[in-house]
Amino acid sequence: ESLLNDAVTVVLYHMFEGYAEMGPKNIITVDYLAGVASFFVVALGGTLVGILWGLLAAFVSRFTHHVRVIEPLFVFVMSYLSYVSAELFHFSGILA
Repeated sequence: ESLLNDAVTVVLYHMFEGYAEMGPKNIITVDYLAGVASFFVVALGGTLVGILWGLLAAFVSRFTHHVRVIEPLFVFVMSYLSYVSAELFHFSGILA
């Protein structure tokens, strides 16, 4: 539940920021529909970024069985890079 709240918060923030720039009299129905659609883009985009980084982390950790001491480092670095890359594209970093 809290993960989806992050996606909703990101979308609402950007949506209201855009509405404030346009002005209340210039908002049409398509703008509301675009706001709803952007929720799915942010949520699914963040999830996709997380899956891609997870697959990369699994691939990299596959070759570290001789040096087990660096595996936690890969876990923390890859998860942080997942968050940063999702935020870079304005997706949900928390879902990533």
